[in-house]
Amino acid sequence: MLLLEKMNKEYIEIDNKLISYTAKGIGKTDIVLIHGLGTSIDSWRFNIKDLSENNRVYALDLPGFGESSYEDEALSSKEMSDIVAKWCHQLGIENAHFVGHSFGGEVCLWLSIKYPHLVKSLVLAASTGLNDKASNIERAKSMLLDGTRESLHFMPKLFKSYLKAGAWRIAATIQKSNKNNLGKYLRKIKCPVLVVYGSRDPVIIPEENFDSICKIKNVEIKTIDSTHGLIFDSPEEFNQIVKSFTDF
Repeated sequence: MLLLEKMNKEYIEIDNKLISYTAKGIGKTDIVLIHGLGTSIDSWRFNIKDLSENNRVYALDLPGFGESSYEDEALSSKEMSDIVAKWCHQLGIENAHFVGHSFGGEVCLWLSIKYPHLVKSLVLAASTGLNDKASNIERAKSMLLDGTRESLHFMPKLFKSYLKAGAWRIAATIQKSNKNNLGKYLRKIKCPVLVVYGSRDPVIIPEENFDSICKIKNVEIKTIDSTHGLIFDSPEEFNQIVKSFTDF
């Protein structure tokens, strides 16, 4: 069983937004972790220590989530990718492996499209953004079903994060993000991409993403026995997959 990683957080200001982040390890390459919608850096508590054994690992709270600035305006996944790019610039991150969970994968997709020089590879863990056919109502129902499958140990932490972010912010973020069609830009992605699914995930279904994934030139697909929260439901297996994929 992996030990919980203590988060030593730092802060920098970007576009009048205070961005919270953590960094650990010294190694041959940089890995940046982007959390899902409504969650925070804390969702990577079972991943950071393991991944930082031979790498420099960063994780940040997206604007409006975790301990990053809360404002009346919600940002779309596309707009958040701009903030992440500026954050990378300030920290001197020139070319990194990006790992995105759920909505974080959508942010990473935009990052690889708009700022390809920054992205060495992508790992998309149960990522949104690859299926523009599912309605918000269907997504909400699937998330409720997934809640019954996640670890009872982690669910209170997830609900606490959601309450802190606020329902209006989560809804507004989804609404703004849905206005930007990722599908027509996927062919622009040049870096290696690994898409990881959970076999017990009712939210992100591989078959629903097939048409979009086929647009990505250099892509691999893996499925593990896990829920939508595969980064904390099956951390040992997920971490090993990330380490193997980014070891080049």
